[in-house]
Amino acid sequence: MVNPFRRWNALPMTESRKPDMDLTPKPVDGPLDEAAFFAIRSPASGMKPCRRLALGAASLGQLHGTPEQERGIETFHAAWRAGFLLVDTAPGYGPSELLLGEALKRWKGERPIVATKTPQRNPGLEGVVEQYHRSVERLGKIDLLAVHDAAPDVSEESRRAICDYIAGLIDEGQIDAAGLGGAGPDVQRQWLEAGIFRYAITFIRLGAVSLQALEDQVPQTKAHGAAVVAASPLFLGLLGSRQEEFLANPPRHYAPVFIERVKALNALAGEWSISRTHLAIRFLLSMPVVDLVLAGAANPQEWADVQAAYEAGPLPVKLYAQVWDLAQRGAEPMVGG
Repeated sequence: MVNPFRRWNALPMTESRKPDMDLTPKPVDGPLDEAAFFAIRSPASGMKPCRRLALGAASLGQLHGTPEQERGIETFHAAWRAGFLLVDTAPGYGPSELLLGEALKRWKGERPIVATKTPQRNPGLEGVVEQYHRSVERLGKIDLLAVHDAAPDVSEESRRAICDYIAGLIDEGQIDAAGLGGAGPDVQRQWLEAGIFRYAITFIRLGAVSLQALEDQVPQTKAHGAAVVAASPLFLGLLGSRQEEFLANPPRHYAPVFIERVKALNALAGEWSISRTHLAIRFLLSMPVVDLVLAGAANPQEWADVQAAYEAGPLPVKLYAQVWDLAQRGAEPMVGG
């Protein structure tokens, strides 16, 4: 089973974000209007456009080879039938690629945009090449390839070799675009300088519980002309179906400041008569700096709820501003990537 907390606090603190420092509130950037919210955009320059919401397959990978495998395949198909044609996976998500590969073989509709990643923590060029070919065997054509969890100790020589290899895949038409997935801001900056990456995934650092990525990853990404892909709108499940369990016995990975913010978000959702999951997903999708949102689902019912949040459209301006304020209350440790 994939450990969803494997990267929590794996990255070093930065001088600008020590736990004992108060944060200067960021001014509210107004939410998108309906036209921009529902706009069809290309995930990377030159690619076919898609909706701004995509299915993340981390949870679904756990269903491969189990009695619930068919439910996982139906979740993929439900998203694609509804026109959400980008799907994101990784070899690090257990057997996620295998389940997605089976779903692709059975699918008869328009071909989805398939995104996967290199091995986690970058084992070097040899590991990247080996894993890429393994992913192709499982998935067929790969459209988007991200460097996953880029390690801070990768040598400049190794980084250059990996970037050259990925650039070659693009030149040969093997993949359409490359991105970064899960790297912290300092590491991301080093990789972006290669000039080949067209999107970067922020992991739990941008959403209804934290706006950390607005300080570093988002401006870095935009400065290099790349798209911002925001992952885990439910903050690793803290705003999802297991919230009661997490609040009763918080995993050590959840800092108290995040627990307090979530409780405040629950109250706010009640005041506005909106579910907390819809509040979190719609808030992230309403942010002008976000080009694409990756939302996980473990079954067709969960995906239906995610889709319903998208279909409800952008948050009202007042509610959006209230969530923006909550996401900055209290000092917080640096998290995610």
